[in-house]
Amino acid sequence: GSGCTFLVTNLAYLLHKAGKRVLIIDLNLYFGDAATYLTDRSTEASVVDLARQSRRLDGALLEASVLKVRDNLHVLTAPDLPYQLEEVTPDTLAAVIGLARTEYDYVLLDLGRTMDPATVKALDLSERIHLVLEQSLPALKDAKRIVKVFEGLGYSREKVQLVLNRYSKNSPIPVGEVENATRHKVARMLPSSPEAVLTSINQGVPLAKLAARDPVSRALQDWAQELSPVTVKPGKQSWFATLTGGL
Repeated sequence: GSGCTFLVTNLAYLLHKAGKRVLIIDLNLYFGDAATYLTDRSTEASVVDLARQSRRLDGALLEASVLKVRDNLHVLTAPDLPYQLEEVTPDTLAAVIGLARTEYDYVLLDLGRTMDPATVKALDLSERIHLVLEQSLPALKDAKRIVKVFEGLGYSREKVQLVLNRYSKNSPIPVGEVENATRHKVARMLPSSPEAVLTSINQGVPLAKLAARDPVSRALQDWAQELSPVTVKPGKQSWFATLTGGL
């Protein structure tokens, strides 16, 4: 409910529009629906199917398994039903992510709330983790908890960045209180624009395509512009971004 899936899908769309080759891997294995934020099309393959074939992974298999939203914007979807999730182990997931990093300029992960071994492996492999939260007491308590978990896992302060979604300057929980409670600076704030965002989600169309002048759209464009200058050389490891919602 923190808005993570909306952010990751819309950020991926803008990076794609900047000329980058982008893959979203939906690792919310029980309730993932990232693809629906971008398209009404579906695919029979999922991250579970690809993990099951990890011993024969190659670029062609990955290409055949992803949902092609646009030419250079792809989604490796979560399964329709949470069956055979045991196939997604730390080793199989590491193989999938490792291959994806060689095939795409940006790989963004949409994670669920479960800190299982596969999720921890995904976080370990990430160059950056964006912890998304809102200005509410439950979200703040959960953010404090997960920050402590990240510290226990040995993640540097630079690796973990707070993203304050649906920001309001009139909130009873100001930014300073969020920073004091988590002992992290808020790296990015996205304003609240519920009507435009809900229209985008319900239509399965990126916000930038529906309302480019909307405050949330502009904030996402700034974020994408900050990331898009990264130079990617073919055949070498690419920049790797991870988004995760407030747990």
